[in-house]
Amino acid sequence: MDQFLFQEMPEASRALNLESLSEGIEEMDYAVVLTQEEMAVRKSKFTSLAIQEAKLEERKHKYLTDHKAEIKPIQVEKSAVLYELKAGSVQETGACFKVIEENSRMVGFYNKRGQLVSSRPMTQEDGQKTLKMAVNY
Repeated sequence: MDQFLFQEMPEASRALNLESLSEGIEEMDYAVVLTQEEMAVRKSKFTSLAIQEAKLEERKHKYLTDHKAEIKPIQVEKSAVLYELKAGSVQETGACFKVIEENSRMVGFYNKRGQLVSSRPMTQEDGQKTLKMAVNY
């Protein structure tokens, strides 16, 4: 079979001649070879689309970088709060009041809320009494 038919005719006449020569018409998908002009148009369109895509990818990268910088402190704080929730307590540093119980021979350390934060057996040093001076104002 010939690769091309009726190439010397205009496209409208070519279609009429092909129809008269054919045994019927069927709808089907097929590939059409592009002309040099059609190739140049598509190359130009491809270049334009590639530039648009690159700009969008650059904006996306900048957004993700900014987003990561914004969300990182939130994630760190959320993690710390989750740890506190699991533990049911918060780690603090502050003044603790040493209370000695002679009967049980124990020393307890209480925070400003009056909560026992630590206890231990009394040492010989803890048994030494100290005098407290009352201050009158």
